[in-house]
Amino acid sequence: MEDRYKSISRIVKKQIPLWIRAEHPGFISFVEHYYKWLEKTDNVLYNIYNIPSYLDIDLTTEEFLLEFIETSMSTVPKNILNNKKLLIKHIKDVYQSKGTEKAIKFLFRILYDEDIEVFYPSETVLRCSDGKFMRSTFIKTNSYTGKQIAGRKIFGETSGASAVVENIISKSEYLTYDYIEISNIIGVFLNDEVIKTIDNLEPYTNRTVGQVSKVIININEEGAGYAINELIYTTFNAFNKAVLQVTDVDINGGITAVNILESGFGYTSAFNETNVNGKGANIRVNIGGVFYDNGKFITDRGKLSSICVLQDGYKNQDFSYVIRSNKSLNEYKDILFQTTHPAGMLLIAEIAINVAIDINVSSFELSSLTPTIKLTNLLGESMMSIGAEDYDIVIV
Repeated sequence: MEDRYKSISRIVKKQIPLWIRAEHPGFISFVEHYYKWLEKTDNVLYNIYNIPSYLDIDLTTEEFLLEFIETSMSTVPKNILNNKKLLIKHIKDVYQSKGTEKAIKFLFRILYDEDIEVFYPSETVLRCSDGKFMRSTFIKTNSYTGKQIAGRKIFGETSGASAVVENIISKSEYLTYDYIEISNIIGVFLNDEVIKTIDNLEPYTNRTVGQVSKVIININEEGAGYAINELIYTTFNAFNKAVLQVTDVDINGGITAVNILESGFGYTSAFNETNVNGKGANIRVNIGGVFYDNGKFITDRGKLSSICVLQDGYKNQDFSYVIRSNKSLNEYKDILFQTTHPAGMLLIAEIAINVAIDINVSSFELSSLTPTIKLTNLLGESMMSIGAEDYDIVIV
């Protein structure tokens, strides 16, 4: 508010009739001093002038700030260490996001100025068929454009197939070309067909190049004497010939499975490889516009001897979560349960102890009821002993 609106004492003289000002100057002085007194800090007019400031979280006083806290978040301790005003501004967001990891982390930052770790044990519980397996699909082209079209859709002009481009890099075999990784494939891209984008961005046009897409071992023509990992160099004419690898054999060393190590470049049609490596196997090699790799697991979930654990009905289950903090559970349990704790979930508290360079962990004592950790300094003098009936202890 402008100063001219904040001082009645400066204008009160003008509000009194002229004859009174002329005949009673002492009264005028009295009235002016009276209003100046009202305008002093914490007096009536001072507070009236500052009502807009008191209503503004950024400008309000500590006294009114406590009233804001009592009104909107009475469950929050008054001695919070971090910015009280920031918490008041975002308390609605905290309440609306109650039960989420984001809300819990925000609560700890605002209360204790600490970045905590929130972990859900259900993510590491061993489950059948829980692994995530991914196969990548690639298109080789007959030219290099240098264009980046990741995220855009390409279409086959002849086949009508479509796919989303995940990545595009340059690669060299017979020549340098665009090597395109694709996903969300609809239809089948053909060998030697035009591919292009159809959108409002910079146009992209290229042509697919034939490569090995599939290998079929002829029935009763598996040969004998092959070894796992044995390489097969194809002989059919191409700018760059494909390389295969034996991945499984029968009791006689006959080929039962092969892997495509190099899909080749420039094939025009399918072909047969006879008497492979001189050991009698005959295989059929199909050619296409795309190549599917063998795929791989992209996480360790569902695997034995990995990060996965057995469900135990307590910590390792679907309805529990872990907070790892350097605060003890008793310090935050009440406020957490009143504000952001997800209903129906079991809280597991872990205390993370940052051990300084000049501190040795002299002993780690575990009993059936109360884990205790004792810390000593380099001189062997006892520094602290921490019990943990309600939480796990993690040294970091």
